[in-house]
Amino acid sequence: RYDKGVLSIIDSGLRVPPGLSTGLRGDLDFGRGIGQLYLPGLELKDSDGAQLLKLDNRAEIRMSSKADEFHLSSADLGLAFVRKADGGWKIEVADLAGLHSHSPLLQRFALDNGQFQLSSANGTEPYLIAGSMEYQYPLLIVDSAPVNDYHFTGEFGGEALYLDINEGVNIVIEDGVEMHSVGVGYNLPAILDLLEAPGGSEQQPVSEQADSVDPVPATNKRTGTETGGLDFRLFATDSEIGLGDKYKVLADSLELHYSGGETRVELHHLKGRATLKMVGDQVEMRGKGFGQEFLENIITLSDFKGGEMEFGLKGAFNEFDAGLRITDTVLVDFKMLNNMLAFINTLPGLLTFKPPHYDTQGLPTKEIYAAVHFKDKLLDLTSLLIDSDELDLQGTGWIDFNKDTTDITFNLVTGAAESVKKIPVLGYILAGDEDKNSVSLMVKGDLHSPEVSNTAAREVVTYPLQLIGRTLLWPEHAVKKMADESQGESD
Repeated sequence: RYDKGVLSIIDSGLRVPPGLSTGLRGDLDFGRGIGQLYLPGLELKDSDGAQLLKLDNRAEIRMSSKADEFHLSSADLGLAFVRKADGGWKIEVADLAGLHSHSPLLQRFALDNGQFQLSSANGTEPYLIAGSMEYQYPLLIVDSAPVNDYHFTGEFGGEALYLDINEGVNIVIEDGVEMHSVGVGYNLPAILDLLEAPGGSEQQPVSEQADSVDPVPATNKRTGTETGGLDFRLFATDSEIGLGDKYKVLADSLELHYSGGETRVELHHLKGRATLKMVGDQVEMRGKGFGQEFLENIITLSDFKGGEMEFGLKGAFNEFDAGLRITDTVLVDFKMLNNMLAFINTLPGLLTFKPPHYDTQGLPTKEIYAAVHFKDKLLDLTSLLIDSDELDLQGTGWIDFNKDTTDITFNLVTGAAESVKKIPVLGYILAGDEDKNSVSLMVKGDLHSPEVSNTAAREVVTYPLQLIGRTLLWPEHAVKKMADESQGESD
């Protein structure tokens, strides 16, 4: 109805392809250049039918036109729009909190606060993006500290979206997602928390659930190959992977590629190189050549001088078997050994077990081996073998990282005879050999300052090293050499 310059919309609706639909009511006063509209049942879907926004109640929109500008605002949606005579325009969302409860897209990615701007200088591409937010998941690490505050700028036009996050992460979304970063780390626990959160990665695809959201194309347009959904690449330099408050994996360079349900990672730090392959929840990882700095950031129970580490890991992401080998390192301030030697100091008859220069120089070791089973932050230490000229240690037990507690039984072996060298690879003696002395100690309690007690002398049973190597760690030639020597002795 139109009367005296006022258009009254009693009951109407609006549909804009591909997915905007709403009821429409209100008044437009052309003489005064103002208007007030109500949008009952406002709904927005993407081209695949996935719901992006839905308001159960009506949204109120106020409009005004003055001089060369047209203004539109909605307190219900928390947004404002302005358009200038030259065609330039800007949309601003002052606080995403107002939209969060109405948007499956925002809920899926836990975007419940922050401000956002989208603008065009003359009404055409490129469209500029800017915003900031405090995110509940600290996905990035800068200067060794998790980051919750994020600001971003970017633009999109044609088929590409470019984003810069915190001036250290650059993202290009075109066919797939490609990310580059310098001096930025990635917080693995927070990333996993986001993926496991309700509405995260476990959500069904659009074809199975109409209201889900999967905005990433399923085909790479450059290659024409099916990607199985997300095609993602990460190239990071001067980076790290945070594993929790005390642990991190250092990376001079880090490359990750996810496509077709498969993830591949290659990591370098100084002379060290590691590769990872993950399909579904099954993961396999190998690494070798990592030195002192890398060691001290993933093994916090001791400091190291020199040394080189290789490792292997295989299993599910939340439950796996792993083995590691460290050669030619000096253990310095090894917390468990500190407490064991402090206990030995109270028993004069055991002083022969104390390395003479440990307090000032540490414990030089030839080789350290460990085999573990990890599940739900509980580490089952199936074998720990430390081979040193001064003192050998063998241990089995467990470490609970949920409570930072441990319970491990150690054999300390000293006074080894020359015949020990005939034992393949290790050069250590089992308890009970007549040519050496051994003592069994229990290490129990707080992981970083455990209590030590003497226990009845007994042999600590460990996995055969050939088994550890074949399944997790050793290169094929070393495993074959051990097998050949074993076959020759049997013959």
